Amino acid sequence: MRIRSFWWPVLILVLSGCAYFNTFYNAEQYFEQGEALRLEKAGEEVPSGAREAYKKVITKTDLVLTKYPDSKYVYPALLLQGKARFYRGEYIQAEGVFHQLEASGIPRFQQEARYWLGLIKWKTGQPNPALGDLNEILQDRNTAIDPGRVYLAMAEIHLEIGRRREAVQDLEKAAKLARKSEEREQIYYRLAELSLQDERYDEAIRFYKNVIRNSLSKRRIMEANLQIVKMYRLKGDLKTASNKIKSMLADERFKDIFPDLELELAKLYLTRKEVDQALTRLETITNDYPKTPASAEAYYLLAEDALKKWDLETALDYFGQVGKEDRKSPYLDRTRARIKEISRYQKLAEDLKALQEKITAARVSVTDSTAADTTAQPVSTPSLADLTAQVPALMSEMAELEAFHFDQADSARRKLWTIYQQYPDYDQWAKAAYTLAHLTFQTGDSLTAESIRTHLLEVRPHTEFAAAVMKERGGNTLEEELIRELATAESLFREDTLQALALYRSLVTRDTTSEAARRSTYFLAWFYDQIIVPDSAAHYYFLLETRYPDSEQTKAAAERIRFYHDWFQPRETETEPPDSTVAPEPTVTESPGSPPAEPNPAADNRVPDHP
Repeated sequence: MRIRSFWWPVLILVLSGCAYFNTFYNAEQYFEQGEALRLEKAGEEVPSGAREAYKKVITKTDLVLTKYPDSKYVYPALLLQGKARFYRGEYIQAEGVFHQLEASGIPRFQQEARYWLGLIKWKTGQPNPALGDLNEILQDRNTAIDPGRVYLAMAEIHLEIGRRREAVQDLEKAAKLARKSEEREQIYYRLAELSLQDERYDEAIRFYKNVIRNSLSKRRIMEANLQIVKMYRLKGDLKTASNKIKSMLADERFKDIFPDLELELAKLYLTRKEVDQALTRLETITNDYPKTPASAEAYYLLAEDALKKWDLETALDYFGQVGKEDRKSPYLDRTRARIKEISRYQKLAEDLKALQEKITAARVSVTDSTAADTTAQPVSTPSLADLTAQVPALMSEMAELEAFHFDQADSARRKLWTIYQQYPDYDQWAKAAYTLAHLTFQTGDSLTAESIRTHLLEVRPHTEFAAAVMKERGGNTLEEELIRELATAESLFREDTLQALALYRSLVTRDTTSEAARRSTYFLAWFYDQIIVPDSAAHYYFLLETRYPDSEQTKAAAERIRFYHDWFQPRETETEPPDSTVAPEPTVTESPGSPPAEPNPAADNRVPDHP
């Protein structure tokens, strides 16, 4: 009994130790699971599976900290929990944990805390202070922090703030310092992807070769070999690419990527302009490797070739196969867009053909009715005009699809020329002229293009397309020129009122749609109202009401407009006032008093109270 009494407390202590050890061990296991999932998606958002594993880490370490606060696992548990919270994005809570470690008095945990607090600065919007902290760690000869980890963290920060070359340098240093081959594989893969994005193909090849040297994953080795082939093709070393592809196709070890290698060979033929061989290879892929990503891409490339040859039905058929081969194909969105564009074009073509048949029938009907009865009214003419008005809209949309979606610029130019020459009075004319000039420039015929642009400025100066031409020529738009003249008139008003009035009247007569013309009309109405020249005041108030019925100036002048309507009969307002109202401009030896600051229409658009 004494022996049993002696061993009972010891047994309790042993079991207690096992309990908190097991709890901490479980936390470590969950953390390793989370890390494995996170590293698979390095450089991307932390996946949900990793976040869930980190959550379990927090739960388990909380048990250690609350139930066994005096155990030797407290600080290791705090470190695990701080890292788990960091990767879950719980930066405030993580910061609190690392401050506890910082106060531990144990150098190893203090150094870890310093490292992670630097990363928290980065994640909370302080990248440069974070880089400073990490650089200090690298300079500290007494630190136990692995410098490879520090370089990896610095690379992520440099990438986030757009310093890609510095990031690549950091990653290369981290790769050289990495102790485990799987770590080196991940880093070199990241380097290869960054180099590929930056079109540094020689660098990418070098990094992919390092991936192959360090990887134990068959999938990753296959992927790296395939990417190396692509790099050779993209950098123009077609002979090396071709030899490597053929060599791999003859090696059963690469059987899993045979479809992708065949696809690369087809793309290589396309690059060489050996179109027939490329098409044959693409068709072979669709037959020999159905329902694969490679067959989906092969159909996409076949469809694009058919579209280039203007075989719309075949193109539609091939595009329709892409999604059937691979529902996750990266070409699906583009394929759907292509199907929509082609279907829309075909509908427009059908509508235009039907419309032209109706126009022909309407013309025959008008001719026949006129021949039968010379006194008869051409009742079909309005219908013919309505039909004709639809033509430029259809042709304009078709030309846009041809030029900017289907690479059929010649066909687009022919349609745009038709609109330019035969439909000058329709809304689509300005856009057609601008686009035609652009496409004509691309052919090298700059003289014709400039002639079209000049004509556009002359006949449609207020359109957005004329404004675009002015911008391209480095000049001001008509609107900008008129506003500048208005500013000149306003500044002259006190010094030379007669000259200012002449400028205001010029703005009114030169244009009917601009802001400068609207403000000038309002000002002249206000001015003649102030000096009591009722004919001129009424003329400009009525002009304001007619031209700009919904403008703020017209609303502000509503009371004065009603006043003058009561005094005068309605008159034609779209012509200049009779000589009797303009000629007797007041003899002004000094300004009759410029508008008060508050009601000045040039500044506030409100009419002053009438005396």
